[in-house]
Amino acid sequence: MKIPLPRCFLLLSAALFLVLLSGAFLNASAIPKSPASGAKKNIARARPDSIPSWLDTIPPRVTSFPAKRYHPGIVLVTLKASKPSFIWYAVASSAKTETYRKPVPLIRQGRHTVYFYGEDYVGNRSKLDSAVYIIDSRPPLLSIKPDPGRFRRPVTVRLMVNKPCRFFTQARSGDSSLVPCQDSLRVTASFSGHITVIDSAGNRTTSERVAYIIDS
Repeated sequence: MKIPLPRCFLLLSAALFLVLLSGAFLNASAIPKSPASGAKKNIARARPDSIPSWLDTIPPRVTSFPAKRYHPGIVLVTLKASKPSFIWYAVASSAKTETYRKPVPLIRQGRHTVYFYGEDYVGNRSKLDSAVYIIDSRPPLLSIKPDPGRFRRPVTVRLMVNKPCRFFTQARSGDSSLVPCQDSLRVTASFSGHITVIDSAGNRTTSERVAYIIDS
């Protein structure tokens, strides 16, 4: 049976259309779909050990400033994270933390412990860390033994303080040139000047002029 020529072209066109349509359908089904918004939230809040390797799994590193531990007055503690993160902090106890938004003031005399940690936008959380600050505005108490005077033989002068200090001698009161020394001075000839002690917070005490004269 012979098919008329126009009808033959019509059947071939229809067959070609079906082939092209089925190929487009297969290609479309092979393209991966992007996750829904709910799935994205679940991925973002998943535990670090279950996050796919192509996501960030490194927790932020939170640093406290200033680094200096001892201060003579009010301290403003600043917390900074190594990458965009939320930071939580607490003072004195880590039991109840709050969101860090501005520098934390430490006012009262004594020892203060600031606790802090950070969490980035994909849920990586750093370990709880802490920094200790000591506010001390009291100058050290200094006593010198024996009392200044004349001695027949060399004498050891003891410098006693009520807290850890550095010791210096000064030729004149108010002189900016401080000569470091130990907490005891061995006087073999004579000594005349001032003793200055400076604690860890920078508070200082300078004695009255003392003179030790050795009559040899």
